[in-house]
Formats: sequence, structure tokens, C-alpha cells
Amino acid sequence: MVFAQKDISKRGAAIVGIMAIIIVLSSIGVYSLSNEDDGGKNSNPNNNGNPDENYNFGVCVVAHGMPGDWNEQVRRFVDKVDLPVPLELGFLEYSPHQTVDDAIEKLNEQGVNRIIAIPIFINGNTSHTEEIYEALDEAETDSAIFCTTALNNHVYLVETLTDYGLMLCDSSYTDPDNYWSGDPADATLVFIGHGDNEANIQSWIELADAIKGEIENKSLFKEVIPTFMGDGNLRGAVQSAAGYPLVVQWFICWSEYSEMEIRKEIVGEDCDYLKKGLIDHYNLVRWVEEQYYDYPDNVVWVDMNED
Repeated sequence: MVFAQKDISKRGAAIVGIMAIIIVLSSIGVYSLSNEDDGGKNSNPNNNGNPDENYNFGVCVVAHGMPGDWNEQVRRFVDKVDLPVPLELGFLEYSPHQTVDDAIEKLNEQGVNRIIAIPIFINGNTSHTEEIYEALDEAETDSAIFCTTALNNHVYLVETLTDYGLMLCDSSYTDPDNYWSGDPADATLVFIGHGDNEANIQSWIELADAIKGEIENKSLFKEVIPTFMGDGNLRGAVQSAAGYPLVVQWFICWSEYSEMEIRKEIVGEDCDYLKKGLIDHYNLVRWVEEQYYDYPDNVVWVDMNED
């Protein structure tokens, strides 16, 4: 039996269905994460006191995959995640020996029968969303799979972009590329993302505006400008900035391709740029860990894998 949000335009109906599933599952204890002794932080979230049910949880971190050092950066990042259950990493592309199916198979070999899939993607409504669900749906497993949200405008993402901008204002920051330090109130924070195809770009624009608003609410920078790769967008944002431009990446990982495109657009411009992806900040480790502990509140796709 598969319960899935396969049609983004029908998100409302899917969410209602998923909430109904959560209510039913809650009644049999599947979603119990509490533990009287330690708050559940040192045990599986399956410690529900129901002698008739025995759920062994595991985590499948899902990443897109890219050529070059991208995948290795994600592997090093996942090694930092500290959870009390088995954790495996699977890529959608560019890693034929570490696919989502491989990750789920490894979890099953460790006795897992309830899998929390955590996609480390920036936007949960993109051209890659269906690819994630399809990869999970097509995996050979009898385990139930609960897929959580992407980063979207999570507070940790907002804090990370803010921190990256403040790093470029800190005279004690030792990045050799940093040649400006000053008051954030005199600076414009420019965060650049990849964007998407024409059919999905509107969701990116709306997400960027939401993140921009939350950073602006902190009243730290003179101005906040989101922008996307291509078409001279970054150069235009830097040139139009009301304050000194501080450019930070709104990418999961640094990549050679992105670096080349960014450098090409800011060459000759008076601005500062931080060469760090989101996974270089510890906030993303915290986010993955909390997605596991709080997964009932974050489920967007469920496959019970039942006949």
C-alpha cells in the first residue's frame, strides 16, 4: 500500500491523507518518540511500550549527487551525524554504487523495518521532488518508509545564511578571500541559489522571498537580496546593492561548476564572497538529527509497503 504525494498540485489532499495516516499510526504507537529517562535521545523512537509491535528504525539520507568532490563532501558531512539508529546515505545520481536502493538494502540487512528518509535538498517542491519519491517507492524493501521535508525555510537554514554573512563582516575571520570587514548594517547580504526549470522556478522565488523576509526580520543587514545562477543575475544583484555586497552560497555543497559561475559574475566587482556550502555549517548536522527525532511533524510522503 503506497501513500504518496505524487502530484504537487494536489498537495492539500495529500497532506490530509498523510495526517490521517499519522493519526492511525499514532494510535498504535508508531510515532512515540518519548523516553522517560532521556527524552528519547539515546534510544530508538520505537520504544512505545506496545508488546505487540516491534519497530526497528533507521535513517536513509537522500542526496542528489554531483560530479567531482560533491559526493565526498556529503559523505564526510553524514559521518558527523550522531543518531542512535543505523544511518545510510543514498544518491539519486553520480554514484552507481551508493544509490537510494543500496542504502535501504543496507538498512534492511541491519534489521531495520521503519525507515526515516531525510532528503538534504534545499527546496521540497522542485523538479527533483518526484525523483526522490520514485527512488524510495522503487526500492526493494518490506520496510515502511516515511519521507520528511527538505530544508525549505527552516530556522537553521536562515541562521546559516545569516552566519555566513556575518563571517564576512568579522575582522577576526581569516579566510584569505575576505578583504572587507565592517558593520553588517552597512552591508547587503546576497544569497545565491541554483534555481530550477521554468515549471518549478516560482516555488524557488517564493521560498527565496520567505528566507529573505526572515533574515530581514533580524535587522542585521542594510539589505537582503536573493538571486539565482545564470543570466547575469548575480552581477546585477551585486551592482544594485544598497550596501557593501556580501555574497554567500544557498547551495547544499560547494562545487567546481558553481564556483566557476560565481567567480565569472563577480570578477571586477567590489564585493566579498564566502566559498562555503550549507553542509559546512554545523546547523545542517543538527537539522538532520532533529528531522529524525521530530519526523512525525515533518512527514510529506509515506509508503507502508504492505499488501
